[in-house]
Amino acid sequence: MSNTKSENLKIEALQAKHLPMLASSEQTRRIGWMQIMLIKTWLSEAEGKLKGLIPKRQPKCLVALEGGDLIAIVVLQPNNRRGSCWSLSFPEFIKDPKQSTKLEASKSLLQAAIQTQKNVTQNWLIRLPSSETDQLSLSREIGFQPLKIMKSWECGEHPDPDCLESNKLPLNVSCQPLSRSNGQVLWRLKNRAESPQYRDIVDNQWMDLIDRNEPENLILLTKNQDEYIALLGLITPICSEELLSLEIIRDIAWDSRLIKSIPYLLNKLIVSWPKISIETLASDIHTNNILEELNWKEKGESVILGRTLWKRKANKNLVLKGNTLEAIFGGLKPNQPPLPSPFLFSKIK
Repeated sequence: MSNTKSENLKIEALQAKHLPMLASSEQTRRIGWMQIMLIKTWLSEAEGKLKGLIPKRQPKCLVALEGGDLIAIVVLQPNNRRGSCWSLSFPEFIKDPKQSTKLEASKSLLQAAIQTQKNVTQNWLIRLPSSETDQLSLSREIGFQPLKIMKSWECGEHPDPDCLESNKLPLNVSCQPLSRSNGQVLWRLKNRAESPQYRDIVDNQWMDLIDRNEPENLILLTKNQDEYIALLGLITPICSEELLSLEIIRDIAWDSRLIKSIPYLLNKLIVSWPKISIETLASDIHTNNILEELNWKEKGESVILGRTLWKRKANKNLVLKGNTLEAIFGGLKPNQPPLPSPFLFSKIK
């Protein structure tokens, strides 16, 4: 990979020579993680050279150097086998930059990451806390558009074992683990649950769900004549840094059978994974109310943003006038194609 330089930064793929730089910093606890990422970066580059002969599964890591010091890292993760959509982590700083601000360095690192994949990857995702308005504004500046807002939950009070025994699914509803035999049923539910814009950017096929089946994904099924229909799914979230997390997806129309089914599923999960986190759409009032009634506690809220090069249609009515969350989302039209960049922003301080 050729080096990408900004005015003060040198940005390149993670290499063995960078590990001693980390050892000399205050982030020595990350050396083990960096060693693993170095191997994964090598494997990712090998996957890229094979040009679609094998699925894209390995992440890669880029680093930003300033004056010979390693100051920041960013991780790129493929979201499907074809490598048509990747996720970006927001840059993590090992040291404070001396010749630029963190936001300036972050912008250079994110742009370099996108540039490295320009020949094979048209679609990108990034997830940011909804409270980080500067990061959200910067992401919008380089072409990302908000796609959905997610809530993250943790179990605040574990259910009584006697309650678990008495908890039953409604009639004609069954719970199955994700497998090759039911993967397409879950995939169809996922497509119905998502906006066309998000679906086009992520560009998933049903085998991509199988690849991400950890922790074990679950499906609530009902049978209509000879056909199985998915009512709800618990799937591994895309673009999440939490290793033990599942996202609830359901059809747009609310099904009253979920009032009993969701508690059954969550209680089943807690038995196997006491520390698991659950993600829901912030706009899914029905599901969020059920979690609150079950004493699940909200951990935080995040925004998933997407960027695509396939469609770029101007929306002249959308002009951001500030860097508050309301200003960032005020002109959002979810059914519109992705918006171009740059937008008009207030100066980021």
